[in-house]
Amino acid sequence: MAVNAVRFRERRSLTPTMSFAHGRFRRLDDEKDISSLMRTGARNYKLLLSFLYENNVKFHSGSALIWCVDHGNETGVRLLLDFCADAKESASLYHSDSELLPKTPVGPLHFAKSETMIQLLLDDGADVDDSPDEWGTPLHAAADRGDIVVAKFLLKNGADIDSSNAYAVAPLHIAAVMGDLDMATFLLDHGACVNLYVQSPQYQYPMISYYGTPLHFALRCEDDDTSFQMTKLLLERGADIQDTNGDLATPLHTAAAECSRAIVELLLNHGALVNIEDSRGITPLYRTVDHPDSVMAKLLLDHGALVTVQQSSRVNTQHGEKKMRSPSPLHHAVAFGVLATVELLISHGAQVNEQDEHGQSCLHILLTHPDPDMIKLLLDHGASVDIQDNSGCAALRDLVRKGRLTKEALLLLKQGALIKVQDEDEVLTADKYELQWIREDLDYAKLLLDYGSDFNIQDSKGKSALDYAAENKKGVVLSLLVSQDPGHDDQPK
Repeated sequence: MAVNAVRFRERRSLTPTMSFAHGRFRRLDDEKDISSLMRTGARNYKLLLSFLYENNVKFHSGSALIWCVDHGNETGVRLLLDFCADAKESASLYHSDSELLPKTPVGPLHFAKSETMIQLLLDDGADVDDSPDEWGTPLHAAADRGDIVVAKFLLKNGADIDSSNAYAVAPLHIAAVMGDLDMATFLLDHGACVNLYVQSPQYQYPMISYYGTPLHFALRCEDDDTSFQMTKLLLERGADIQDTNGDLATPLHTAAAECSRAIVELLLNHGALVNIEDSRGITPLYRTVDHPDSVMAKLLLDHGALVTVQQSSRVNTQHGEKKMRSPSPLHHAVAFGVLATVELLISHGAQVNEQDEHGQSCLHILLTHPDPDMIKLLLDHGASVDIQDNSGCAALRDLVRKGRLTKEALLLLKQGALIKVQDEDEVLTADKYELQWIREDLDYAKLLLDYGSDFNIQDSKGKSALDYAAENKKGVVLSLLVSQDPGHDDQPK
């Protein structure tokens, strides 16, 4: 405040007329009243302008200064500073669409958009690296706006180019995710660290995979062409293709799930390791399953991706390190439901009876959200209908535990019968969705039984699928449509 005190003492003395006006107008405490009176004439406007700003400092201080800075009102800024407005006060939110900048107040320098405005604030004591509550520095704000002129002037005045905010983000990260090639090039030309990664952010970011180097962030750019160019730029400037983020995921992990084929090929051509695991034991191939087709999975398989990871992932617990079975790409593909990807993985040697850490096979997982074509694909490739998980549960038992299949229905299906569920208009009290679910469960149960499932296998509690079916309440009327039809395609072979 010492700088402001000097400026206040040195400001221009009021003329006798202005002193008289100020004496009378000091009784006007409402800013609206002052503004209204200023509009009554040019002479009143001139007399009251400085009084208005002095009033703003008294009641609105920081926010008034920030408004003037944000709107490029140099005269207003000078007057407010003359009346001792604090150039360091964090008083307003910086509005940005970026998720990389916290929603907390910042100071005037973050809003400055010209060299003159920056110099005024710096001369009055503003800190070029001011980062209130670790929001980020004025250079973060300049990067967010893509303002190279301001960024250059801030760096000329000593700004830290690699300063990180509460979300472990530096200005280059912001430029990378926004796809701002000009800003990224400028920052790199001025010494920004291309592999900067802060491992301990103050706040938990909504998506942990967002943490990492600028290269990880470039792969999050919404436009594929821009993302490709940004990735290419960072690689040309020395970005480490194997650097990991908070999940120990490499850029290829991110690209496999988020990016175009061209970007994945770019990473592969720069030596990205195709079978590297993250902290959960997941490989890039596992991440390709999120695509609606098998193109990306085929690309990684053609570059040597393994369908079965031999190593076990290690997960830290309160009692030390725990070994866990690495997640299977096939399990994930089955759950995601892209038939072409599942067929591709199986054709490359994926084991349909492989079990996860809970002992569940692909068939167990699929029955959570059944898909008849997927079930038949697995069964046709040798999926065991009676394989049991760690609780001794087979797929049929899990299906029955949904509560919609009765003992009567299982016995009829075992005999090869086709069962009809009454239509919605025949059962007024039945929920039409419930009826559809019952029909689907009957179809899935028949498929499992036709492939030899044994409903007498007992789980760890000593109960079988038939036992659980006997406990299920009969919700709708079932009728026998066809019985013992050897010529029917769906009959047991």
